[in-house]
Amino acid sequence: MKILKKLFIFLVVIIILAAVVAFFLPKTVHVERSTVVQASPCHVHALLHSYRGFNRWSPWAKLDPDTKYTFSGPDWGVGAKMAWTSEDPSVGVGSQIITSDTPCSEVLVTLDFGDQGTAEAFYRIEADGTGSKVSWGFDTDLGMNPIARYMGLMLDKWIGADYEKGLASFKQLAESQPQVDFTGLDAEVVETKAIPYAYLAGEGNMEEPDQIGVVIGTAYGRILAAIGVASLEQASPPILINTKMEGSVFGFDAGIPLTGKPDAALSDDVQIGELHEGKAVRFVHTGAYHNLPQTYEKVDAFLAVYNYEPVGNSWDEYINDPGNTPEEELITHIFFPIE
Repeated sequence: MKILKKLFIFLVVIIILAAVVAFFLPKTVHVERSTVVQASPCHVHALLHSYRGFNRWSPWAKLDPDTKYTFSGPDWGVGAKMAWTSEDPSVGVGSQIITSDTPCSEVLVTLDFGDQGTAEAFYRIEADGTGSKVSWGFDTDLGMNPIARYMGLMLDKWIGADYEKGLASFKQLAESQPQVDFTGLDAEVVETKAIPYAYLAGEGNMEEPDQIGVVIGTAYGRILAAIGVASLEQASPPILINTKMEGSVFGFDAGIPLTGKPDAALSDDVQIGELHEGKAVRFVHTGAYHNLPQTYEKVDAFLAVYNYEPVGNSWDEYINDPGNTPEEELITHIFFPIE
């Protein structure tokens, strides 16, 4: 019995000693890893301040393919949120939300792991030669929990290893994206309605933009005439649905939105269509129509970086009349329907 009593006292002393030592261990943990990416700071920032493409490079995405993800808030910037639920303990349950977003330089994130506590993370981006230095960091307060403080000694090794894997994947992804500068591109996710429109299909050569302009202008004239004969009313500015782009061949439907949907086509060639109903990314082009190809190049890069997959034909909406608006003040809305 004396041996058992001594053993018990020894164990109590060890436990007390371990608890006392724990309070001398670091109360906070900081983990940080960096890499250099051959992409501009603004391009890198665009990939990091949205969760739409997070799992394309996340070190945890492949651990459990059955993980359930939910997204809420805006598609990018402050308030964008991703939550996850997994049976795999290495993935677990949690959420992260963007709390601060500084263009081209920093993104701050709050992590919530439920019963396991909360933490803060950050992405910092600095110009580095022709590319960018990307730093991914993690900070947490372990509080007064002695077990958490002992585990904190291993967090740099555990989390740091994941961050290194993630940054390697991120570097590969960032460097594979179209390196087109779309800084300042006016973009917004909007809801579009199933508005009916009368349209006439056409085709033109991209190398002859003036010829395309004549074809489109003629088409609008014929559509307006057909609308007048049918006693219909125009609902909003003219649109141009992009139906084909093969080499230099550009196919389109020139359309006029209507206040009501006719029961049948207006003529043998003036047909009736209906715009996409649901979410779309809307871009704003200001200036001459002949500069639209440059804006479309930026739009294509934007869609790739933010991981948007269009679900139908895009269309342009010509907001003001080129007949009485200075060329530099012309406004065109570009819509790409998404899920």
